[in-house]
Amino acid sequence: MGSVNAEATTTPAAASGAKTEPGYEAATSGSAPTPLSADDLRFELLRNAAYHADRLGFFSGLYRIISFIVVILGTGAAATALTSWPAIAAVAGAVVALLTSLDLVLDLRGQARSHERMRARTFDILADVESHPNDADALRADHAALVRLYGEEGSDMFVVGAMAYNAAVQATQRHVTPDDLIPLTLGQRLLRHLLRQPGAYLTGREMEARTPQALGAP
Repeated sequence: MGSVNAEATTTPAAASGAKTEPGYEAATSGSAPTPLSADDLRFELLRNAAYHADRLGFFSGLYRIISFIVVILGTGAAATALTSWPAIAAVAGAVVALLTSLDLVLDLRGQARSHERMRARTFDILADVESHPNDADALRADHAALVRLYGEEGSDMFVVGAMAYNAAVQATQRHVTPDDLIPLTLGQRLLRHLLRQPGAYLTGREMEARTPQALGAP
């Protein structure tokens, strides 16, 4: 797998989890889009695959935990054991009802399957890219397939996207420094699947470039 300069192929919007792709900014500004390359698409596809893998892990893990708790509390043995503590039995019944409703409303299993499907389709496009890295027309078709995939995806979880960006950088660059990655706090990581946390997530190098000294301010 060839190395790719993450700063050259992605924008801060892409790093923050927004669905962008090579040539997007130029196309929306009215100028000619930048030529696509296999490295551009490889980076975006790996980032997208990492994003869906993280979301898949969250939804499938939460579904298994809820299912385990509901099954355990719903067994006859649990009911018999709790007969001596009616208050605890009532709480257990309420927990089962709450978790069952949560699973029904959020459709955890369906969400997991959706992200699994998106991840598989992303790797299908990546396989096509790897089969013709020097064919401009084929790469253009792969780019179109990626755009269609973006259109089927739901709203972004920005910190999940930032972590996926970091994973793609580490997968495509041979020598990675902390300045190449987006710094994230522990709190941001822990809440990444629960809160969207929108914002501009910049790498260390991008943040340094935006300091007053770097911009030439006195």
